[in-house]
Amino acid sequence: MCASVLQVSNPDVIMSSSRRSASPPSATAKPCPTCKGTGVLNENNSDLVALIPYEDKRLKPRRTLLFVFIGVLLTLCASFLLVFFLFPRSVSVNWMDNEKKFFSVNQGNDTSKFQLGLTTGWKFKNNNFYPTKAENVEMQIEHYGQSVGKINDLNISLGISATKIVQANIILLFTEKSAVKVRAVCSLNSWQRGIDLDITLTANFHYLNEVQSILEPVNTFIECSLRND
Repeated sequence: MCASVLQVSNPDVIMSSSRRSASPPSATAKPCPTCKGTGVLNENNSDLVALIPYEDKRLKPRRTLLFVFIGVLLTLCASFLLVFFLFPRSVSVNWMDNEKKFFSVNQGNDTSKFQLGLTTGWKFKNNNFYPTKAENVEMQIEHYGQSVGKINDLNISLGISATKIVQANIILLFTEKSAVKVRAVCSLNSWQRGIDLDITLTANFHYLNEVQSILEPVNTFIECSLRND
């Protein structure tokens, strides 16, 4: 009986093949997400998956702290500006003493009454960054507790951070004893005398959802040296 002997010229091929077939699959092995374990790549590039190492810097956000700081800073600045411009401020009212003066008025035949014209001046300043308007504006004038004049038709509108001077002419009416006294004071020619008046200005200013009520009392002494017409 003849036995044929197979001569192997390269024993490494047999060993490598033997090793390859004998190696069991690893328990932690997973199919390739690109070829799905088939070993064949799809020609559609949209289906390809790029593998990036976990420690790659591209997976770590850069300058995150800087971006967060800038965002917080911008938010705080915007909030501050919003509060600064929208925060309601009061409307200031000042009596202009240099604008006050009397002017003569034609008198009637009734000697128990005496009329006298008065010019007053008020300075209004809107400290807000939005316009405002006054309603229910009233100016009451008294002489030693007696009401001698009243005006309630003033129209006051103020623009953004605007200042406005409002002049008002009022006819004062003095009666009975006050009429006799004021007539005597204003008719003297030897020296100047004056009349003591209590002037009160009231108004309601509206801006945004706020209402500011103003009560401005003024006590003033006004010179009077008018001739009796």
